[in-house]
Amino acid sequence: MAQPQIRYGVLGSFTAWRDDREIELGPAKQQAVLVALLLAMNHLVTVNTIVDAVWGQHPPGDARNGVQTYVSRLRRALAQRKVCNVSESALVWAETGYVLRGDPSLSDFVAFDQRIATAERCLRDDDLTAAAAHTDAALALWRGEPFSGLAGPLVENERRRLQEKYLTALEHRAEIKLARGRHADAVADLVPLVASYPLQERLRTLLMLGLYHCGRQAEALMVFQDAQRRLVDEVGIEPGRELRELHQRILRDEIDPPADATSRTATRRDESDCGGAVSTAVEAGQPGEGILSGRSRNQLPGDIADFTGRSAELRSLLADVPPREARRTVLVQAIDGMAGVGKTTLAIRAAHRLSSRYPDAQLYLDLHGHAAESAPVEPMVALDRLLRATGVPSESIPPDVDARAALWRTRIASRSVLLVLDNVADADQVRPLLPGTPDCLVLITSRRRLVDLEVSKTLSLDVLSREDAAALFATIVDDHRVLTEPDAMEETVRLCGCLPLAIRIAAGRLRARPVWPIERLAERLRRPGRRLAHLSAGSRSVSAALTAGFQNLPGDQRRVFRLLGLHPTRDFDVHTAAALADIEVDAAEQILEALVDIHLLEQVVPEHYRFHNLVKDYAATLNHLADLDRTEASPRASDRAQRVARCNGIRP
Repeated sequence: MAQPQIRYGVLGSFTAWRDDREIELGPAKQQAVLVALLLAMNHLVTVNTIVDAVWGQHPPGDARNGVQTYVSRLRRALAQRKVCNVSESALVWAETGYVLRGDPSLSDFVAFDQRIATAERCLRDDDLTAAAAHTDAALALWRGEPFSGLAGPLVENERRRLQEKYLTALEHRAEIKLARGRHADAVADLVPLVASYPLQERLRTLLMLGLYHCGRQAEALMVFQDAQRRLVDEVGIEPGRELRELHQRILRDEIDPPADATSRTATRRDESDCGGAVSTAVEAGQPGEGILSGRSRNQLPGDIADFTGRSAELRSLLADVPPREARRTVLVQAIDGMAGVGKTTLAIRAAHRLSSRYPDAQLYLDLHGHAAESAPVEPMVALDRLLRATGVPSESIPPDVDARAALWRTRIASRSVLLVLDNVADADQVRPLLPGTPDCLVLITSRRRLVDLEVSKTLSLDVLSREDAAALFATIVDDHRVLTEPDAMEETVRLCGCLPLAIRIAAGRLRARPVWPIERLAERLRRPGRRLAHLSAGSRSVSAALTAGFQNLPGDQRRVFRLLGLHPTRDFDVHTAAALADIEVDAAEQILEALVDIHLLEQVVPEHYRFHNLVKDYAATLNHLADLDRTEASPRASDRAQRVARCNGIRP
């Protein structure tokens, strides 16, 4: 049986897939090596060519060794298990270099080029329907900036080429829509494009034609005036011949209607889709507002290039989203986990992968449920922002929360919308924001287990595995130290508790200090009393993330959490907690379960609990910072806690 071919994606973050399983491609430099091989698939690429492609004219002295190391890792990552347990990789050594074997048509950038070429042939043959289908299929392959997060001479050149092709494809799509009489749709596409590329005269020509055929002659002329002003001020030239002649023809009303256009009256009826404030949008350099204006509204934050691990969790999130014809109710997926575990990162990655299934809008809202610097966003305010995103003017937004929620559900009742609600405080905060129709998907992230919210799927994130944590660390550091100090790297990752936030900060500090060995950082992290001080960089720190959650706790939970920081080990049971706090066992259990729900504690087995090592450090730090009166944990209570701990086999 033939082995499945590997599919590569570069139109966004660099990805590789075998069947439905994503292949981990490693750090950025390693990915850049694979790009050099991918762009010459099935042809020999010498080591010198790879060095030039990845590092340019001034490579480091160990660049050739680096290439060999990266290729070795890539061979294992791309290996396929065959008969008799002998593995064969898509990447092979050949003479003086390497060859990446595979089917080029399975790479999205090759498929994009092929579909655009087919669309251009159809345009030359005046087959507008086929040209539109192939252009749309090509553009649907795009997930963002090509090779997002990667650098190097070859990557930069290919990125520019693809972006030029992408812009040409967008022009073709608008041109086809105009030729087919779909002027409103063309205008909706062109307004944000002109705002993004204000000096592209061909885009302005198409926009002027679209506006004219929408019955908006004055605004078409304003597009020309804006182009003339910009070109003179910024480049020192007048508009080109095509744009000038179109301007004169519009002034004289000499443009013939397109052959297959509907009547001007019908076009005017559809005028609401032509971008109601086109002149304002062009003048301000911003696209028109609202998801109901005939185009998608994407508010998603950018996907990160060094996303590492979480393959099983991502597959689970994607697999639980049914095809459109199988949807019965609104799908709500909640992701919970401790501070810094990567909930938002996973939600944004999933949202980008799912965005094509929800084409009308992809909306994002940070509700600041556990933010130290700001209060949680009230549902009234959140609904105001969502309604504005759908194009509702401020004067039409109702004054009470129930009416706003009803209007929000009405606005998206017939739309396919993906909504990311990030950093949710509790169920009450998010319940009024939920859509009511099955064509919508809601991704929620929260530190709290939202047990009282009606959700379709709940995913509780744990810290990364040791392997994925080490891979994330290596990806961020991205130099020879991760190869020469594997033991120190493994220890550093362990001391960070495999927590993504801690790993990112630690690896970022190391990357900013290229002369530091990893062992120097590991030595600093070995001291529990100072560990958190070294896991801070700028506005990001593990302590700040934990403080936001601690400050939101009720007083009795704060007291017990702080007292547990006095316990000599990370592990304890409910009786130990009751003794430390000098409270009844039932009361202690209720408090401990609440701390589990907010992910400040882990539950090992019923009545037995554990701190994450960094949370334990934080709890101990609280006692020092607050100069806790040790009489609060009386000698009697402390002695009892020690006896209980010994009875449970816990050693200080």
